[in-house]
Amino acid sequence: MKKRKTLLALSIVLGLTGICTACGDKETVEESSTTIIAVEEDDNGASIETTTVLTKDQLYYKCLNTLEALQQLSGSVWIRNGINSDTITQGAFAFDFTADQYQAEVNYLDAAEETVCLQTNTYYNTGGIVTSLYDYYGAKENTYTVDENGATLDGVTFANAAIAADASVQSIGESNLYATLGQDPTNAHELAGCFVPQEMTLGYLENFENWEITGTTEVQGRTCAIVTGTAEPDYGSRFGVTTFEILVDQETGIWMQYEGYNEAGEVVDYIYTQDIQFGEEAAAVEAVSDAVTQGYTFEENAASIVAE
Repeated sequence: MKKRKTLLALSIVLGLTGICTACGDKETVEESSTTIIAVEEDDNGASIETTTVLTKDQLYYKCLNTLEALQQLSGSVWIRNGINSDTITQGAFAFDFTADQYQAEVNYLDAAEETVCLQTNTYYNTGGIVTSLYDYYGAKENTYTVDENGATLDGVTFANAAIAADASVQSIGESNLYATLGQDPTNAHELAGCFVPQEMTLGYLENFENWEITGTTEVQGRTCAIVTGTAEPDYGSRFGVTTFEILVDQETGIWMQYEGYNEAGEVVDYIYTQDIQFGEEAAAVEAVSDAVTQGYTFEENAASIVAE
């Protein structure tokens, strides 16, 4: 399987404004060596470097239960769902569910000309009230909606809350294992392959015989498990993917990078992230104001439709 570590040198900052046209170039970087993530002392006080790698059970479970990391999280992401996709999804997000608020901007770029943005959706959530702005770039009138029933993290049961760190998937049980499945509390579902990768986890990792954890590497200051494998034909064929590599944050299960390869070893499907920050290091959420809706027409029950 041809492997290639690729990160993006984006000219985008997490200001969540003006990021549509600053598309940047992809930059290939060399794979780093296995990361030492713990230093222990022996009985004589000498330092012993140790490397911690998740088991398959632990990694699979974490990938299905990433929502806990959304309490405070920010970053940027580029996603392409198969080489036949007409668009590339690019966006930035800042979540702070400790205060029941988030902001996200999602751009749909022309896959044939990545500097051309077809549509931008911007979402603001404050206390479960979601203001959504739809900018169609001349294709139609720009609109916005207000939904007073926006999701929050309240009521989401985290399956790993009462599970020991070394518990196996087989010992957990279906009801707990999938407790958070499908419960993405953000409106930025188009970006969720990074921070809620549940569908792809089930598609690529459910069959443990198809993949291996080959080591760890550092991505954006985070220790990530390197996962390589072969796609199940009925799932991978949807995207033209036969083999894949995923860099999974070992602490949270968030996919820091993913590449799907065709039979020739070419990248045809991907998730690239930049500036992922957790906890108090996450970017501040911009509050919604009347100013952000200026130039947009209020519309009830407006659907987000990618401009053609």
